[in-house]
Amino acid sequence: MTQENQETKLAAFRDGLKDFYGTDIYTSYFDPIDVGEYDSRRATLFAKNRLAADRISTRFATGVHALWCEHFGPVETIEICEGSEGVQMSSVIRAEDAAKQASAALMARPAREISAAPLPESDEETTQPSDNSLNVLVNAMQTLDNFCVNETNRMARLATEQVIEGSGAPVTYLYGNNGYGKSHLLNAACNEYSRRFPGRRIMYITYESLVADVSDAVVSNSIKDLRAHLNDTDLLVFDDVQLLRGRKRTQEELACLMERFQPLGKPILVAGALSPGELAETGISPRLTERLKGGASIRIGKPDAILRLRIVNRSAEQFTARTGTEIPQRHLDYIARRCDVSVRELLGILRYFEIAIVARDNDGPITDEWVREILSEKLASQKAQTTLEDVFSFTASTFGVTSADLRSKSRRRELVRARQAFCLSARKLTDESLKAIGSMIARDHTTVMHSIDQAEIFSTGDKTFGHKINTIFDHFGL
Repeated sequence: MTQENQETKLAAFRDGLKDFYGTDIYTSYFDPIDVGEYDSRRATLFAKNRLAADRISTRFATGVHALWCEHFGPVETIEICEGSEGVQMSSVIRAEDAAKQASAALMARPAREISAAPLPESDEETTQPSDNSLNVLVNAMQTLDNFCVNETNRMARLATEQVIEGSGAPVTYLYGNNGYGKSHLLNAACNEYSRRFPGRRIMYITYESLVADVSDAVVSNSIKDLRAHLNDTDLLVFDDVQLLRGRKRTQEELACLMERFQPLGKPILVAGALSPGELAETGISPRLTERLKGGASIRIGKPDAILRLRIVNRSAEQFTARTGTEIPQRHLDYIARRCDVSVRELLGILRYFEIAIVARDNDGPITDEWVREILSEKLASQKAQTTLEDVFSFTASTFGVTSADLRSKSRRRELVRARQAFCLSARKLTDESLKAIGSMIARDHTTVMHSIDQAEIFSTGDKTFGHKINTIFDHFGL
């Protein structure tokens, strides 16, 4: 087909959509809509944003298919993708069996599909079943079975199981530093809930997806449609709530959604890096933080040596099953001992180590010297990955003070010591300048220099202070 013929058919297709659905709906959802590759089996359309892709696939499926067949010829399936050609970030809707919608959206496919269906004879719109997630792909590999448990995360695991069973609090909030396993539990909750209740609907939202959908809804004057879409679900899961700072409209929509869920007895599972009280200090609205405070707030602690070794051993068993190569236990002990920042970094370094072993191609025994050489660069990179915000937050937690306290003008002894500890830790754990460190506590670089000197003195002369400094260093793997 020539380019001119395709443009003519596309123009007729667009005009047909406008005539069939009206100018308002066409402008809100279809304008612009572009065509990708297509044949008699599958065609690809590109909508302007996530909300438009969702609405086209869930509300206007039959009309779009019929008009496509009229202007381009018969087709079995139409994919509605977000954005320009080559960008496919929406989840999947399969229409072969409406009862399988819940599990289909969790299988991490790249586009929304509209299956063949005749145009309804009446003028009344036929609504297709919608997916059970909001533009987010759930990791099917993260399950409750492969979530390693010990005292640092046992309560969080139990609370997640209660959410799935329907016996938990109306709102369950899991919080802790990045890489401690919160997202794993959220993904596991979605997977297990979908397995147990295949007919129910799950919504897994992240910061990026919620902000994008609220923004799109405001622009397209379809906020009511968005709320209806959000409400039509059985389990709400939201990750990284702390990132909503400064997004007042999005915070408002999430708080409204949570308030609608609770009277209906629908479970809500939320994860974030900060406690509800700390969220309020960073700019998260009181309305939203009160919803979190009113539920079960459970902290996930730093993975200790026992948990890290358990994770490493399980991963090594899987590696041996795949490759037939066994990793000596002393090397696994070394990795678990040295990689003590987070589970995420531990797994990343372990994957790197496994690849290095395969790349050796049986080139002699795996010696202690080779292991240290292979891992030295990866372990050293932990310092570069630590941010000022990470050190600032953990220092405040270690000293039992708030972020606002550290930035205040108060000269109380415990606050002065906490600031000194932060300055010393930030200098050793990051590559940031003295000016940048000072900006975190609203002080200049000369104050930072003095604080570092004082912290080094007190770390050896004050047992309590020295213990807290070591706690910070241990946390970030120094």
